[in-house]
Parts: sequence; structure tokens; C-alpha cells
Amino acid sequence: MYVISYNKWFADINYRQELSSQLNLEFSDAGINEVKWQGSGSSFDGLSFQSKGSEMNVLGRWQEFVNDPLYCSLLNNQELIDYSEKIFGYIPGTESLPIGKS
Repeated sequence: MYVISYNKWFADINYRQELSSQLNLEFSDAGINEVKWQGSGSSFDGLSFQSKGSEMNVLGRWQEFVNDPLYCSLLNNQELIDYSEKIFGYIPGTESLPIGKS
């Protein structure tokens, strides 16, 4: 079984190369900028980043919900916060979220 961090996969070519090696695949970043048309593309950006998918702000999308009370209430769970940090590490800027401060 392989656990893959999407955040790290998106941001780090060395990580993608390492995964390819572990999976006994020939590494290629072909298609890295392709946005699939299925489902009308990205749920955030549609097809507007076609041919430049790596320019999407996928690691900062959480910021669109910073002022959403429901979003923040769902995240205001220390166990969830602990798991997030264990899986993804520190995510810059998340300390500004109004969670875990009760």
C-alpha cells in the first residue's frame, strides 16, 4: 500500500520521481499541466487552466473558506488538526484560521 500526499506530489518534482521509482514506473511529468475535461475540469477553476494546471493555486484553496463559519466549525476538532499536521505537516497560513482556539 502506498500513501501519497497530494500536496507534496503537486509541489515537489523529486517526490513525483521518487514515487515513480517506488512503483517501478518510468518517470514522466507529461500531462502535469493537463486539466481533465471530465466533470467540467477543476471544481474550483473549471478548464481555465488547461495546459497550465500546475499554475492553479491548489495548495491555497482552503483560503477561500476562511470566513465560512460552517467550514471553520467542521475543522475545529483537535483530533482532525493533529491528523492533518501528521499527514501534511504544517500548512503555511493555517494558523490564521479561527479553529483550535477555544
